Amino acid sequence: MPGPPAIAALLSTHGLRRYSFRTNRAGALVAFVFVVGAEGFALRLALACPALLRGIPAMMRRPPPFRIASRVMLAALVSVAWLAGMPASGSAQAAAPFPLFSPEAQVRMAVQSLPAEELRAGATVLGYLEEGGPPVELRAGEGDFVCLLSPPGVWVVESACYHASLEPFMARGRELARGGMGTAERVALRNREADEGTLPLPEAPAALYITVAPAEAVDPETGTFSDAFQRAVIYVPYATGRSTGLSERAVQGAPWLMDAGTPRAHIMFTPTMALPEALQRAMQRGR
Repeated sequence: MPGPPAIAALLSTHGLRRYSFRTNRAGALVAFVFVVGAEGFALRLALACPALLRGIPAMMRRPPPFRIASRVMLAALVSVAWLAGMPASGSAQAAAPFPLFSPEAQVRMAVQSLPAEELRAGATVLGYLEEGGPPVELRAGEGDFVCLLSPPGVWVVESACYHASLEPFMARGRELARGGMGTAERVALRNREADEGTLPLPEAPAALYITVAPAEAVDPETGTFSDAFQRAVIYVPYATGRSTGLSERAVQGAPWLMDAGTPRAHIMFTPTMALPEALQRAMQRGR
């Protein structure tokens, strides 16, 4: 922890050497907070705004009643400096893009969307061995699901686990995306290929589970997601509102049908439409 010499050095930097610690306790306190309490953020603020520190001795020399008001203002500045350098409550680490984790860690994170442990244990898992590389099989499973984690470098991480009968449809989407095709173009092409019978679709309803969270809110040790948004999907190709009895408009807390009448028709289960604030911030960073 920095002692008086370090604080004196900071005061000297801002032309405050003549104010001793005995006679200018307020200046020493503010310097100490900037050096220690704010974890570097407030120190950078002080270096960028030397006028802030230069004005403190003048504030303390003012006669009453101005001295009282000045000290109240000083206390507020100290509090702001302290709080500015503290991490947000509940934040495990600073925001950063998703790194490339080991295959074992990727497996733990990728299967988190599945609602039951027996489904997670048997899932085939796709992931990445290098940044910018294609997804590869990290674990061969004997179960009914395929799970895929987002590639490294993203700000929002997604765990997607879908029934194996959807693999041709999903694999085709990944292939087109790696070729540089945009979302709208991929949707149109896969719909056309499915209509023509060249792209296989599930013969029975097929589930998809998705969990998304900020990159810094995913724990590679346990695989768990915090500040996450979850949804479940059941693909029912070419289904309509009339054939299923479902609304074709989004409904919070109840199933509804999306992309009705198309090869992509699927039943959506969204417990809530509200995204956690941390996830919203991560999505803004990723734009």
